[in-house]
Amino acid sequence: WDNSMCDDTYSCTTDICDPDNGSADPLTGCYFFPVDSRCNDGIACTTNTCDTGNGVAGTGCYITANDSFCNDAIVCTIDSCDPNTGCVYTPDNDRCDDNDAGTTNTCDANLGCQYPTASP
Repeated sequence: WDNSMCDDTYSCTTDICDPDNGSADPLTGCYFFPVDSRCNDGIACTTNTCDTGNGVAGTGCYITANDSFCNDAIVCTIDSCDPNTGCVYTPDNDRCDDNDAGTTNTCDANLGCQYPTASP
């Protein structure tokens, strides 16, 4: 079989010509095996999949941000995934309310909640 006769234009698939394969297209004998690892973008908080569309126009590599992969264990930061740069930990002072009017509620992205004495 000549695999060069089969090309779905997706760099994330292995293109195989094998008419005897039950998954092959009955007209062409082509089978396109998706390989998710070929879509690795190097960003730890993204899910990388090879989307061939299963008979409908696919997108090739499909990258999805997954916030659950980002956790800095600092309760006052909002942990999110930027699909271009990776995990982002945004301080949120509202998560540090100690109910003491004499302090300033501050979220430090590295230290967590800090409660310095409020300026008069």
